[in-house]
Amino acid sequence: MFRKSQLPSQASNQCARAGVPQSRVGPGSPSALPARCVRGLRPLALLVPLVALSISATPRPGWAADAHRSAVWLVNDIAIPLGDRLSFHVMLQNRWTRDVLYERTVVRPWFAVALPGRTEIAVGYDLHEFEDPSGLRDHRAWQRVAWSPRLTERVDLLSHFWLEERFLNISSDIAVRGRFNIGARVDLGRGFGGVVRNEFFVNLNTTDVIGRTGLRENQFVVELNKQLGHGVSLRLGYLQQWFDLPGANFFNHTAVMGFTWRTPRLMDLF
Repeated sequence: MFRKSQLPSQASNQCARAGVPQSRVGPGSPSALPARCVRGLRPLALLVPLVALSISATPRPGWAADAHRSAVWLVNDIAIPLGDRLSFHVMLQNRWTRDVLYERTVVRPWFAVALPGRTEIAVGYDLHEFEDPSGLRDHRAWQRVAWSPRLTERVDLLSHFWLEERFLNISSDIAVRGRFNIGARVDLGRGFGGVVRNEFFVNLNTTDVIGRTGLRENQFVVELNKQLGHGVSLRLGYLQQWFDLPGANFFNHTAVMGFTWRTPRLMDLF
C-alpha cells in the first residue's frame, strides 16, 4: 500500500503543476518533484547577486553628499536582418533631465553576427551630441561579445563584455572603457516580457573627465516589454544610473520608454 503522500494521483497533480512529466512519477521517484522545483528556482537566484552588485557598486562613503536627478530617456531601436546570421541595427536615444531639460542625442549604428551557442559579436559607433553650452561631443567606437544561454523555457541569461574607445573633444587622447553586463530576460506570456540587468563601466586608462582608472559608472535596469505585432515591441522601464564624479556620488533616476522594430529580412522584401 502507498502512504498517502505517495498516491500516484496526488503525485501526478503536484508534478503537473510543477511541470514534471507524469511518466516520471511513481513510488520509486519521490525526489523528482523537489529536484525539479529547485531547478525552477535558479532564475530567481539571479536577483540576489544583481541587487547586491547594484548596491555595492554605487556610493563612495567618503564623499560629502549625494546628488540625485530625475530624467527621461526615449530609446528607439531598429534591427534589419541581412541574412541568417548578419544584422544591422540603429538606436536613436533622446534624453531629458529635470535641471538641464533636453540633455543629449545619442545615435548608435552597429553590425552584429550571431554565432553558435547563443553567442553574438558586434561592432559599432556612438555619437553623443550634448546640448549644454560647453559644446562637448563624445564619439565612441566599440566592440561587444554577448552570450545569452537559455536557463529555462522562459528565462534567458543576459551577459556581455563591451570594449569602448571614446574620442572626447576635450582631449587628444583616447579614453578606453570596459562594460560588463549580467542579467536575465523573462517571457511572461501573452506577449509580455521582462528584463532585469546590471552593468558596470570601468575606466581602463586615465583619459577621462575624472582622470583615473577603475569603476566609473553603474546602471541597474528593470524593464517591461510588450509585443505589438509586425515585429514591433513597446518597452517601459526604470534605470538607476550612478556616476563617480569628483567629490560626489551622482545618481540619475530615469524613466525609459520607446519602441523596437525588427524588420523582415531585406532579401525577403524583393
